[in-house]
Amino acid sequence: MRIAFVVGRFPALSETFILNQITGLLDRGHEVDIYADKPEDFAQMHSEVEQYKLRERTYYLGMPGGRLQRTVKGLGLLLANFPKKPGVLGRSLDSKKYNFAKYREQGSFMRLLYATVPFIDKKPYDVFHCHFAAYGLRAVLLREIGAISGKILTTFHGFDVSSYARQTNPEFYQKLFALGDAYTVNTTFTANNAISLGCPPGKIIKL
Repeated sequence: MRIAFVVGRFPALSETFILNQITGLLDRGHEVDIYADKPEDFAQMHSEVEQYKLRERTYYLGMPGGRLQRTVKGLGLLLANFPKKPGVLGRSLDSKKYNFAKYREQGSFMRLLYATVPFIDKKPYDVFHCHFAAYGLRAVLLREIGAISGKILTTFHGFDVSSYARQTNPEFYQKLFALGDAYTVNTTFTANNAISLGCPPGKIIKL
C-alpha cells in the first residue's frame, strides 16, 4: 500500500509513536511518505530517521508566518503549478468556503494552497494517516477540493478532542466527522470525548 502520514512536525523527538508506525509499515513492505508543517530539530532526532532515510520521504508545507511573505511565495507556487491542476488550485483559494473563522488554522490564508502543492506530482495514496484531529480536518478538506484521494484515518490523542476543541469551537471538526473514513483512540475516555463532539461511534477503533 501507499500510505501518507499527515502531521504537524517531523521528526519530533517526543512523538516516537508516529516514528514507530512509519518504520513498522516500511518493514512490512509498504510505501510511506510524510507530510509535515515543519521540522523540529535535526540535531536531536532518533537514529531511525537516518537509518530509514526518512528525511528523503518527508515533504514540508513551507508556509511563511507573515501574511506578506506568504502571499508572495504563494503566488509563485500558484503560477508554477496552476497549469498542472488549475481546478484544484482554484478551489484551494476559495476563501468563502474554506475560511479562518470556520476552520481556524486549517483555513487560514493560503494554507490549503500550500498544503495542496506537495501532492501535485505524487502518485495517489491508498491511505492518509493523520495524527491529531486538526490534520485529519486538513486531509478531508484536501480530498474535498480534489487535491488527494484515498481513505483518511485520523488518530485522536486526547487534547485535540477535549479542551482544545471546546476552547476553539465545538463544531470545528464537523466536516472531519462527516467525511473521515475511520478514527483511532487509545482510551474509552478519548473515544467518548470525540463522540460528544459529533464523531460517529461506529467509525472509532480503540487500540
